[in-house]
Amino acid sequence: MSADFWEKLILQATGPLVTAVIGTLIVGTFVAWITRKAQERRAESQSREERTRAENQLRVQLIGQMTEASSSLYMATQHFWRKKKVEKVSPDELDRHRKELDEQYRSSRVLGEVIERQLEAYFLSDEPRLLWHATMDLLTVRYFNLIELMTDRLLKANAGKEHTGLTVENLKNQGLVLKTYRKKLIGSAHAVLEGHMRPLAA
Repeated sequence: MSADFWEKLILQATGPLVTAVIGTLIVGTFVAWITRKAQERRAESQSREERTRAENQLRVQLIGQMTEASSSLYMATQHFWRKKKVEKVSPDELDRHRKELDEQYRSSRVLGEVIERQLEAYFLSDEPRLLWHATMDLLTVRYFNLIELMTDRLLKANAGKEHTGLTVENLKNQGLVLKTYRKKLIGSAHAVLEGHMRPLAA
């Protein structure tokens, strides 16, 4: 038999084998690529879900802290007001309630400042921080009014859109102060729930 015959025979035998090997390599590479992409998408989806869960937990935590800081001070002012104006307790008893109010004011203001810095760090918009700042400034006005240490300087320091959102004259109206306080507190909670957050560190 001639060399041409053996050459043709080898080519005919190896051709399908080579095609099958190359085809398997191409298909295998394609399948591996699809699998890798699917895994990446799954990992990205899980990572996104984890980020969302972490954000939601942080939002709930912040609102809890805000409620604690503001409501504790608000309730303390209301308690003192009742003792002073409604029950008209003795000076000694009123002095004891005044000390409790002072202590709560300091505690709430410290926590309020911590929360404000957190809102500043976590949110892209300044809205949550501004609404929260207004909430605490309104309670400050309420506190100083109750203990009869409200001054024109203090009113001016807490007036305007960067603070309570009220004018100096409006801040003299305690009914309006409390109404605005409730509105700002609700607004700050909504802003925390709905505001866009900065990406949380891994």
